[in-house]
Amino acid sequence: MTKQILCITYRNWALKLYKMLADALPQYNFKIIFKTGRYGIDADEIETFQPDIILWYGWSWIVPAPILKQYDCICLHPSSLPQYRGGSPLQNQILNGERNSAVTIFKMSDGLDEGDIIRQIPMSLSGNIEDIFSR
Repeated sequence: MTKQILCITYRNWALKLYKMLADALPQYNFKIIFKTGRYGIDADEIETFQPDIILWYGWSWIVPAPILKQYDCICLHPSSLPQYRGGSPLQNQILNGERNSAVTIFKMSDGLDEGDIIRQIPMSLSGNIEDIFSR
């Protein structure tokens, strides 16, 4: 049976990444929830998709505990966690003079940008913020 991967965001740049993943991994069934406003999400909305995995990127709210308990929730965060947890990690790294960072892929837990790290992929912080987001 094909794994169902639900991708959730409200940011256009994250939507681009999800579409790239879907194209690169045709063996999985990707579905995307693109929120048109800055609103949270609830379990009922997710349940309609029956996902095996939920992928979060470009999300600014704490995910409700029932969702974290019911589903495998994976997050992509643009910093070398545990450094630069929370909002605006790229902007804060640039302001602090960081030249290199990573995208951290981790299994989400109840804490803010906390959980078991699956992988950290090195990332350059050269160029402007649009250059970085496009990588």
